[in-house]
Order: sequence, then structure tokens, then C-alpha cells
Amino acid sequence: MASTLIIRLGHSPDQEASWLVTGPEGLLLEAEQHGPLSALPPQTEDRKVIVLLPGQETVMTTASIPVKGISKQLQIAPFALEDVLAEDISQMHFAVGPRRSDGNVPVAAVSLATFEKALKGLEEYGIKPNAVFSELQGCPDIPGAISVIVETDQAMLRLPSGEFIAIARDMLDAVLAGSLEAEQPEKSKDKPNVPISVMFYLDAQVAQDQGWIQNTQVNYPEAEFRQMADGTLPQLAAGIQGKNVINFLQGAYTPKSDWQRALKPWRVPSLLAASLLITVSLAQAISLWRLSSVESDLDAALAVTLQQVFPGNAKISDPRKQLDQLRQSLRGGPSGSSSQFLDTVIALGGILPKLQDTRVEAASYRNQVLELQIKVPDVTTLDRLEREMEESGNFQINIQSANPRDDGVEGRIAIARSGS
Repeated sequence: MASTLIIRLGHSPDQEASWLVTGPEGLLLEAEQHGPLSALPPQTEDRKVIVLLPGQETVMTTASIPVKGISKQLQIAPFALEDVLAEDISQMHFAVGPRRSDGNVPVAAVSLATFEKALKGLEEYGIKPNAVFSELQGCPDIPGAISVIVETDQAMLRLPSGEFIAIARDMLDAVLAGSLEAEQPEKSKDKPNVPISVMFYLDAQVAQDQGWIQNTQVNYPEAEFRQMADGTLPQLAAGIQGKNVINFLQGAYTPKSDWQRALKPWRVPSLLAASLLITVSLAQAISLWRLSSVESDLDAALAVTLQQVFPGNAKISDPRKQLDQLRQSLRGGPSGSSSQFLDTVIALGGILPKLQDTRVEAASYRNQVLELQIKVPDVTTLDRLEREMEESGNFQINIQSANPRDDGVEGRIAIARSGS
């Protein structure tokens, strides 16, 4: 496949998709286009197809999974994250990536209903993806820095720890401030305290918002700003060229081999190779007939070759018993400040969008406690936020104040992980 078609799905059912085509080394061959999936070019069979899922519909995190092998890691991943995720793990699809240097395994998760709906929508137009990624993985990887892609309605962050966050744009200041504090390395006598830098990548519309840029420069005077001249998708396309991206097409969704499609470009070369093979085989047959004295050696070599091509299957241990043991060992383990902060943000990200006329006005993260100054329409909404966070069984909520205003209620709440 000489070219790759990269499709970015819309963030909501009424949003159009966008797509572009790149060459073998990521060179842009066809500029970004927007429209319904029905407007995609029909010649997808001869191209590799990559689909990007909306970042706010996916979770990108890490987990301590001691076993090796993708199949076993996929069995463990849901139970390693069930205390972190707000959704029922039985209703989610998981994928894993290569183990990191710190020993943890990157894990990507998405609602099973969302994932299957996306695949079904693509299938309706004859699109069979070779890979499905979270668009979060396209955020630039800048060592020692937080990279932030800012669009009109959302922001995507990649942290130095390798974690990813997708949020509504109006939550960016609060989440970025907490991320900087959580990701800041501990001071040491042996190592100088190098502050974490921030790199903003702005789409065309955000780049024209000088008021927002000036306010952001005040909060982050050392930050750098770059406009994505070609649009967001080319930036994401460049980011997913790395070797450690996680493909959601794992487990039950691993693509089946399509031999007809794969062999189509090689039809003529295959015929030529077959002719050559027949010629060589005839020559070898004549040689073998003349050199019958080496027949036993050739038979032995053939036996070794067959054993290499058809190796025996390894014995499989009892997976249920092993899974129960690992599940017990993974529960209740200590986590770092960065992990707890990201867990809290992920939980809030699943609740706040459901609360109408609710926004976070300020936030701080200290001593593993996230304090929020939040604007809600009424006290009932504030109680609902407290109830839904606590129903997960992982958080303790303390409503510090609730002051009526002309346009609603201004509240201050503190959120901590249970047991911290």
C-alpha cells in the first residue's frame, strides 16, 4: 500500500468527518477534506486506512500488568482499571501497547457501544480500517513538555509522563494548571529542578482569538504558541507515525486476513515467481534423480523445515485461576500524585458534560486533593455532582461553600480519592 487514508471521525453525530492521504513516509499527498463518510473516495481498497476516534470518547492511561503477551494483558487490563473507570468494564473495549520503561503497560479504552457504532458506520460505506487509534495519540511527543492542541470546542493534552487528556476547551486552564503541578518532578540535590514547558498548537480559528492568547500568555509566560497552518488532522497524522501507538483492533476485533485484497497487487509478480519456481523445481528433480545418494540428507533437511513452519502449540494454563490471583494483587496498590490527579479528571470528564450550565472557573491540586471553584445553575446540580462522584466508590467530596448569585450558585468543592 503506497498511500494511507487517515479518517478523523466527528466528535458528535452531527459533526462531519475529515480525511487526508499521506505517502509512505507520512508526506501529505492530498490535503485535508471535510464531509460525510459517503463523500470519501471509493478507492480505499488499494490504500491503508487509519481511523481516529474522538479523544473525549477514549481513555488513554497506564496500568501495572505483570503478565506478558497481548492476549493475557487484554484479560487483565479491565480489572486493573476497574477502580479508575467510571463505566462498567464489561461494557468497554480495551487495547494495550508495548510495555514502557517504567514497567507499566499503556492501555486504551473506549465504550463498546461507541466503538461498534463507529465500525458499523464505516462498514456501511465499505470502509475496512487497518488500524483504529484514539486521536489523542497524535498529540506531539515533546520530551519534558506538555503539548496542547487547542481547537474551537476542545483541547487535547499529552503529558511528559505519557498520559493523555481530552477536555472541553473551557476546562483547559484548570486542567493544565493541575497537570503542571502533578507532573513537576520532585526536587533533588543531585538534579536541578527544570520546570516543565508548555507548547500550544492552535487551529486557525483559535489563532485569531488574540484575547484568549494574551490571557494564556499571562498565565504561562514561558509557553510557546504555534498555529497549525494545514489544520489539526495533518498534525495528528504526523503524531501517529510513532511506533508505540495503540491500535484498538485487538482481541475479538483483530482484522481477519483478506488474501484476495493483499495479493491483488502481486498477481503478475506471483505468476512470474510461480513460473520460475516450476523451472527450478524441474531442474532440482533432475538433479535429485541423478544424485540419489544424497536423498537421505535432503529428507532430513525437509523434516527440519517442516518443524519450523508448523511448530507445536504451547500448553495453556488455567486462565481463570491466574486472573483471580492477579486481580487480588492489583487492587488497592498505591498510586502517585500524577495518577490520582488524572483519575479525578477522567471521572469529572464523564460527569460535567451531563450537568447543564455548569463550568469550572478555577482549580488547584495540592496534597492529592483537587479543589474546584465551580458555577452551577442551582444547589441541586451541585448535590448531583457530589452524588455521582461518590457513587463510583472512589472519591470523597467536600462541599466547602455554596453561595447564591444572580445567575446561579458559586460553589467550592474539594475532591479526594477514598483512603487518601
